[in-house]
Amino acid sequence: MASNHPDGGSRFRGAGASGGGVGILVVIATMALLVACGDNTRADRPDPAKFHYPTAVAADPAGEWVYVVSTNFDSQFTGGTIVPIDVASRTVVPAGAVEVGSFAGEVSIVAGQDGRGGRAYAALRDADRILHMDLDWSDQGQPAFRCSASSSEGLHRCDKDRSVVVTDLLKQSVSDEERDDMPEARDPFAILVGAPLRFATSDGIVEEPRPLYVGSLLDGAFLVFTLDPDGTPVFKTGLALDRGLHSMVEWPVTARERVVVISNRMQAMLHIVRVTLNADGSVDAVMDEPVRWDQLATTGDYYRGMALSQVGPTLYCAFRSPASLAVLDFGPDGRPVPRGLIGLYGSPGYVATWAPADQPDRELVYVTDFSGDALYAIDPWTFTVIDRIPVGAGPYGLAIAGDMAWVADFEEGAVSVVPLDPAHPQWHQEIERLK
Repeated sequence: MASNHPDGGSRFRGAGASGGGVGILVVIATMALLVACGDNTRADRPDPAKFHYPTAVAADPAGEWVYVVSTNFDSQFTGGTIVPIDVASRTVVPAGAVEVGSFAGEVSIVAGQDGRGGRAYAALRDADRILHMDLDWSDQGQPAFRCSASSSEGLHRCDKDRSVVVTDLLKQSVSDEERDDMPEARDPFAILVGAPLRFATSDGIVEEPRPLYVGSLLDGAFLVFTLDPDGTPVFKTGLALDRGLHSMVEWPVTARERVVVISNRMQAMLHIVRVTLNADGSVDAVMDEPVRWDQLATTGDYYRGMALSQVGPTLYCAFRSPASLAVLDFGPDGRPVPRGLIGLYGSPGYVATWAPADQPDRELVYVTDFSGDALYAIDPWTFTVIDRIPVGAGPYGLAIAGDMAWVADFEEGAVSVVPLDPAHPQWHQEIERLK
């Protein structure tokens, strides 16, 4: 089966390091057979102290750690990894890593009762599944991914019962007559845990199962789960959207009603889905009219990552046709309304926001440029690019923690670290490249 390069080109799983053409998914039976027999060719386990084609970066809710996803994109090892980095010391902690399947997409971290990460959810294109893991914390405050009942020496690996195969879930949710027209959910890439459902009652605060959203890159299936008390995803409903689903954000309208915005890398649109989490445990998902821009260019290569503003009802999206940061504002009904495009160069990838603690209104937006090996710094109020910061080769995933940007350099197998506080003596310079 074909697998997409993070920059948008199609490439074969197990084929090599370079990307192919843009926006075309190719399926060749012989390559699919080789992938199916991948266990015979992926001989070595990955080294958790190194990054191998990293794509996604997620910050711990407490802000003291970041987690980097290595994809094993050339199938050199038995799988990819998720590895913790200590923000304060900028130290990779391989003892807390976990081996996951190859070709991982995004990862979503959920806070535990102490505010630190308690659970993690990852989308895995290898075998078309999602993985749910626990985060254990040592007495020294170091995290470790755990998803196996048995203890093992060396790099941790998850049990099969910690994964959910998503391929046929949407087909199984409809009648026999509708099944042939319903897509599968191959290549899950986008994943997001929604906000909690908490209600004040006479007995105190009651919390209901929160949602988990998954988007399929290859087939365009949008899936909604709820999370059991032990964190296990339970499928509830879904919709058939357009292929190319990349990233998601959730915007609350009411406690039970949310708008989910889904970016599409193959279509010049943002999908809008209204999700209602009912008191009886059922979930309704209704497709709204997509958000479109007046097209200034046509490339077949469009949206990537998104981020919500920290200071207002605003959404920032990485856009490629033309290369820009798209800025939208949420209306009273939760629907995002386009405000404008901030022109960039190259291939925008992921987006993150930063505001200093003593000036919360001074928000800046950061965007990775995959083809330009750079990180953009943007003032969203003046629509101005204020800086372009050189980083490693092929920057894609991005997270902000400890007043620093953590950038996954896909082609270099590294993580670039960039201080964001103007008081730092090396402000907006790469101070470290972890490999």
